[in-house]
Amino acid sequence: TWTPPAIFKSYCEIIVTHFPFDEQNCSMKLGTWTYDGSVVAINPESDQPDLSNFMESGEWVIKESRGWKHRVLYACCPSTPYLDITYHFVMQRLPLYFIVNVIIP
Repeated sequence: TWTPPAIFKSYCEIIVTHFPFDEQNCSMKLGTWTYDGSVVAINPESDQPDLSNFMESGEWVIKESRGWKHRVLYACCPSTPYLDITYHFVMQRLPLYFIVNVIIP
């Protein structure tokens, strides 16, 4: 088991059609282009990401989260698999701040 010594930050395209009652779908793909699947094994411990270090905010809650392992063969090297894990999150905005400070006044 290897724990990466890093904090990963990402952004997602936000769709604000139902703001502030919106949900956002975000994905994060982790893998390697340096080493293929014959050299490195990527095996998630579960299909759920470890959120033990997740810092809650007053603006969002994670409604759903899931991870998938992929084995991809590219046209350049069809006999060499490349591995990645993609995590998908559905986040729901907590609208109270916006209702009190933006909508009601």
